Amino acid sequence: MLKCLIAAGIGLAAVPIASADPGTMDPPVPEAGTIDPALLEPIQIIKTVTMDDLRLMLDEVGATFIAAGRTGDGAPFVFGEFEDGLTFGAYAVCALPDGSDCRGLEFMAVYGSSVSEQVIAGIDRDYPAISLYKSDAQKVRVSRYVILDHGIAWDNMIENMNVFRTLCGKVSERLANLAETQTTAEWQ
Repeated sequence: MLKCLIAAGIGLAAVPIASADPGTMDPPVPEAGTIDPALLEPIQIIKTVTMDDLRLMLDEVGATFIAAGRTGDGAPFVFGEFEDGLTFGAYAVCALPDGSDCRGLEFMAVYGSSVSEQVIAGIDRDYPAISLYKSDAQKVRVSRYVILDHGIAWDNMIENMNVFRTLCGKVSERLANLAETQTTAEWQ
């Protein structure tokens, strides 16, 4: 039996590639030196987040700067607002007590809502890319945490912010259908 399988494998390997469907073949790889370097976009790797990075991130995602500062631990943060009214914070999470070596980033929006923790937990289960929870009887927090893992692409960090924004929009829609909910994110 094994000899038959090996013989069949060898027979298939001998089939010429020309008989393959040309629509399914990979395009040819260009020869070295034939790609215009101006068309290549360098990949910027971020290993730690600075205040300048947070401010640039706001610009890149089209958010308006509201405020910036440092947490009690010295970690930088910014507040921003999108044109649709969503206000949010972006906080660096730092390993050292002086607020340096920031290898994590948390995006946070806060909504006013008195809906129950059970309802919020149900919405949270529907969106695994964010965390949705009650911080007190009148507040719901939406967060997305990004670990830099010793370096991620800048474009990946921007895409994480875009995912956060999109999912906040979905949360806003869900909360708008519930009683006693303020659907614009707030900072207090």
